[in-house]
Amino acid sequence: GFSSSRGSSHRQREVPRLEEKPGRRMSQKSKEEKIVKLLKEIQKRPDNKQCADCTSRGNQYVVLNFNVFACTTCSGIHREIPHRIKSVGMSTFKQEEVDALDAGGNDVAKGLYMASWTQEEFPMPGEDDTAKIKQFINAKYVNKRWAPRTPPPQQAPPQLPQQQQFQQQQQQFQQPPQQQFQSFAPSSGLGPPPGPPPGLPAQSEELNSMLGNMRFDGGGGMGQGFGAPPP
Repeated sequence: GFSSSRGSSHRQREVPRLEEKPGRRMSQKSKEEKIVKLLKEIQKRPDNKQCADCTSRGNQYVVLNFNVFACTTCSGIHREIPHRIKSVGMSTFKQEEVDALDAGGNDVAKGLYMASWTQEEFPMPGEDDTAKIKQFINAKYVNKRWAPRTPPPQQAPPQLPQQQQFQQQQQQFQQPPQQQFQSFAPSSGLGPPPGPPPGLPAQSEELNSMLGNMRFDGGGGMGQGFGAPPP
């Protein structure tokens, strides 16, 4: 009796299996339904009602690389390149894929890849002309034959503020003479020591020598007038 009660107690403590809540399943299902509904609306737009790469009215496939609708023949050629293909009726689309398709479409791709295209240069191939379709798809998407030609952007030199530019011009064309002397700082040990110009000390010594000769001259004249002892 003790062992049976213990076994029943053990069974009661078993953790029940977690099952997915019905509300969660419904939420996921409703999300998928919204994606499919938006996809169908995009497919019915006037610019998406026919194939982007031939004259076919088929648009049951999507080329995710370029966000365009294509027929069965063109989707097979895209898949060979290879490009990513999904079927509108058979594949499951992610929200970001449908959002990109919503922002793109056949008309947007035409502006990106057929900006300079003309019917006279390369007529839109028929849905049964597989060879022409291959040439057209490669020229349009791979070689970007009719895409807009934009020159590479030229890197402009950095622009300095107007005041800084003016200061640089002043330094370049109007260098003050004082800078020539300031560059020889006493602490650097370069150039002559600070003091009067080199010519002045020599003139002072010559003047002192003349005055000394006049002061101590034993003869008469002006020499007696400079501190000479009285007779």
